[in-house]
Amino acid sequence: MGMNGPMITSPGDPPRYEVDQRALLDEARPEAVARQHSRGKRTARERIAMLTDTGTFTELGALARPEPGPDGATVPGDGVVTGTALIDGRPAVVIATDFMAAGGSNGLLGNAKQKRCLELAATRGIPVVMLLDGGGHRIHEGLDARDFAGGFDIQEMTTRLSGWVPMVAALLGPGYGQPTLAAALCDYVVAVLGIATAGMAPPALVRAATGEEADVEALFSADAQAGFGTVDLAVDDEEEALVALRIYLATVPPHADAPLPTDPGQHAAQAAARALETVVPSDLRLGYDMHDVVAGLVDEDSEVELKSGYARNLITTLATIGGHPIGIVANQPLVLAGALDAGAASKAAHLVSLCDAFGLPVLVLMTSPGSRSAPTRSARDSPAPARDCRSRSAQPPSRRSPSWSARGTAAAT
Repeated sequence: MGMNGPMITSPGDPPRYEVDQRALLDEARPEAVARQHSRGKRTARERIAMLTDTGTFTELGALARPEPGPDGATVPGDGVVTGTALIDGRPAVVIATDFMAAGGSNGLLGNAKQKRCLELAATRGIPVVMLLDGGGHRIHEGLDARDFAGGFDIQEMTTRLSGWVPMVAALLGPGYGQPTLAAALCDYVVAVLGIATAGMAPPALVRAATGEEADVEALFSADAQAGFGTVDLAVDDEEEALVALRIYLATVPPHADAPLPTDPGQHAAQAAARALETVVPSDLRLGYDMHDVVAGLVDEDSEVELKSGYARNLITTLATIGGHPIGIVANQPLVLAGALDAGAASKAAHLVSLCDAFGLPVLVLMTSPGSRSAPTRSARDSPAPARDCRSRSAQPPSRRSPSWSARGTAAAT
């Protein structure tokens, strides 16, 4: 149906759904693609193609058409590409915000598409991958409070998935508002240096609300967010970010009740293993790099370090030993002599909670003069809250996927 009656088509015209579907493709928006590339970024569909196994992506909600905006224009796919795919042969759901459509902002239909992906992740027990490049909530849709009176349930669904399936995110462009919140709820976050930003409000909004100028590089950049503990890994380009996500997903099981992935063919690097004989000095007053010790113990190129730029007096990493996944917590003698502080404790708690949820053993490498308390801390040194990864011991022995039949306790009461 058209706006004023039935849609009139000629006998030789393709079906309307085919026309709508083609309009979503990058080929139908060459100018928008060129602008995206000029910013040093790939399109949402290019990112999905790079991340997933060839020919395995099945798009969901491609024909969703939101109501026209204030300018009368519709938003292709409502600003997000969603679907299922294989990543190194393992199924996952993929959510990729489309910066070329309304700046990748969140609309009602786009939210519904994302909720469908989260439901599939819960029922099928498969990981969630978020490729984020967008401007947060779509303001003109938020003016109708009826749509949001019941709460923003995507966050609720995401937190209930925590500890059941792995959730990873890549910040690949502007990420103020909703993208930052989504990434903060994930287990592993990668961001591209010089391009990605994260924060609950952009500098312009901060200025309008407070009259203060917010320094993007010091507060919102990928490097700054790595220092705050929001971002686990800051990388130079999108390709490196997507490779990091693949490595992480290969290290953890698809859901909390699944067996751990193993690869018996993996081995430690011989040079790193031999260095273990000399890397730790006999004089305990001398420092050494704990990264060298970890490298000598784990399989070559298997490390996935978490929060590497935050609380650097402690190392937390996932890796494999003899092809078997393991989590490692290790004091770093080169930073504060490896002394523990609030940030390091929070960082360790996150790693242990993650390993507990997915059944990974934990190896602790300890060399520490004790605990360190400081009367004042800069924002860069303040502890980031450990992300919620539900403990296996806190759940029934055979835990099924989360149910969406009822809202959370707070909403129900």
